[in-house]
Amino acid sequence: MDRAFFARISSSGNFCNAESYLKNAVSLDPTYSILWGYLSEWHFRKGEYPEALVTCQKAVELEPDNSTFYHTLGNVYRMMEEDEKALEQYRQAISLGGKHISTIRAVAELEGIDMTENHERQKVMAQLFDQYATQFDQHLQGQLEYQTPQQALRLYQKINRSVALDSILDLGCGTGLSIAPFMPLCSPNASRVGVDLSAQMLAKAKEKRLYTDLHHYSLGPFLRQVPVSTFSLVLCLDTFVYISDLQILFAGVSRWLTADGLFIFSTEKTDLSTVSLQRSGRYAHPVDVVQSWLAQAGLSVLTRETVKLRKDGQRWVEGNLWCVSLEVNETV
Repeated sequence: MDRAFFARISSSGNFCNAESYLKNAVSLDPTYSILWGYLSEWHFRKGEYPEALVTCQKAVELEPDNSTFYHTLGNVYRMMEEDEKALEQYRQAISLGGKHISTIRAVAELEGIDMTENHERQKVMAQLFDQYATQFDQHLQGQLEYQTPQQALRLYQKINRSVALDSILDLGCGTGLSIAPFMPLCSPNASRVGVDLSAQMLAKAKEKRLYTDLHHYSLGPFLRQVPVSTFSLVLCLDTFVYISDLQILFAGVSRWLTADGLFIFSTEKTDLSTVSLQRSGRYAHPVDVVQSWLAQAGLSVLTRETVKLRKDGQRWVEGNLWCVSLEVNETV
C-alpha cells in the first residue's frame, strides 16, 4: 500500500468500507508500521484524535526512526491542545531528518516565532498549499464544514444590489470556492480575476473555469498590477488570517473598487486589543484595529456580522464577515 492508494480510498466517498479495509489490512500484518500510520491518518482526518494517537504510537513503536510518524503525533497532540507534547514530537521529527515544511512551520508557531510576511513565509505558505491542493475542497467543505463563501453571498444580497456583476477580484482565490456562489450574479462577459501564491491551487481553479484571468502572485506584488477603479466586487475570504498588517492591502482595495463597488472579506475574532498569532498559526484581527485601517484607506463599513468560519477539530472558529465600500455609511 502506498500514499497514492491511501489518497484514492480517502476520496472514494465509501468511508465505512475504506476504514474497514485499513483495519483488516492491519490485522493481517500487524507488524507493518506504514499501515498503522495510514490508520492513524484516517482517524486524524475524521477528528478521532484519541484513536489517531494510539495507532500512531503503535507505528512509532514498530519504526522509531520514521520522522513522518512523529510529525503526525505532533499534529494529533496539537489538536488535543497539548502543545508541549506536540512541540516535542515535531522536534523529534526534525532531528530524524524530517523536512516537511509544515513541521518547520509548526515548530516556529509553537515556539512563539511570529513569521512576518516576508519572502520565506510566502515560500512556506506556497509549498503548504501546493501540497494541500488536491484535497483542499473536500477537506474544507467536508471535515471543516466551511461555509464562508455562502455566507458572503448572503451578506452581499442584504445590500440589495440587483445589478449584474461585471467585474470581480478574488484575492487568495485558492481553488475557486469563494467566487463559486457569486457566479449566477455575473453578467455573461464579466471579468473574473483570481490571484493566489499557490500554483497548484490555481491549477485546480483553472480546471473549474470560474475565472477569466488567474495570476500567480502573493498579494503584495499584485498591488502594483491593478488599474484604478476596476472592480465592482473584491472578495478576500479566509486569506487575511495569514497576514498580520492589512493597511497596505486596504489602501489597494480602495483604489481598485468602482465608485459603487463592494469589498467583502473575513477575519478571525480575538478578545485581544492587538493583532495576534494564534495556536493554529493564523492571525486574529480585533474589530477596532480593522475599522481604523479601513477608515485610513477611505473605506466605510456597510455591515459586519459574526459568523462561524470553519471547524478546528470539534470546535467552531468564529470570525467577522465584513462588507465595506467607498461610500460613507456609519451603520455597523
